[in-house]
Amino acid sequence: MPKETHFFARPDGQGSPEAIAPIYARRFFAHLTADHRVLLDGSVSYLYSAQAVRSIDRLDPGAKFIVMVRNPVDLVHSYYHRLVYLMDEDAPSFAAAWELRQARARGDRIPRTCRDPRVLRYDEIGRLGHYLEQLFAIVGRERCHVVVFDDFASDAERVHLSVLGFIGVEPAVGLKVKPKNGARDFSSAWLQRLYANPPKSLIRLAGVDAFRTTPWIKRMRKAIKRRNTRRTTPPRLDPSMRSILHAHFREDIERLSALLGRDLAHWR
Repeated sequence: MPKETHFFARPDGQGSPEAIAPIYARRFFAHLTADHRVLLDGSVSYLYSAQAVRSIDRLDPGAKFIVMVRNPVDLVHSYYHRLVYLMDEDAPSFAAAWELRQARARGDRIPRTCRDPRVLRYDEIGRLGHYLEQLFAIVGRERCHVVVFDDFASDAERVHLSVLGFIGVEPAVGLKVKPKNGARDFSSAWLQRLYANPPKSLIRLAGVDAFRTTPWIKRMRKAIKRRNTRRTTPPRLDPSMRSILHAHFREDIERLSALLGRDLAHWR
């Protein structure tokens, strides 16, 4: 899974971020000072790990959590194309990838370039109700702010202000919310491998931390990404596949609706 954490430090202004999480802050946020009131770091993967959430809670019992939820039918379809771009997935279509989920749960049919077989569990990735309920049980509902993607798509500025209010930060004047990480494809497979999913032998040669943090390596990978990436429009999800996915996730959507006190029956 991605190595970033899903960590939100207290916005109470009591001390610097280093005082909240000294080892964490020194390694990843060495530029921060006592003037910085809130430390934020995020990953889409840590919602799925009870162990990760408990570790964050031990690191800072006052940490807050922000989660965005989306129609799982659209989520897993979009997620498949993201994995193809990152070279974690080699199934020729989403339908083929969905059919492989049980084999992959057994450890079979894992692509050679996949960094972690767990990322291929589309049936688990879409269980947002289950994992949100798990998060609430561990840290408490009051420490969580849940954003529904539909709201963000229709009024990003309002959602932005609600998030700032939750963490206790005054809104910046003139800040614009722009789309990011739209559908992408790559021109050269070997260049994409070098950027998105480098061979483990290369990472070991450079050193894991050095490979992630050395300025010239980061600049080189960004240049490869910029040169090799092209915008694209993924194919629409077949109506029959959409029906299969909706039936699979129906109970979890109902669970999520109950957790949020919101009717999500329109998610098809």
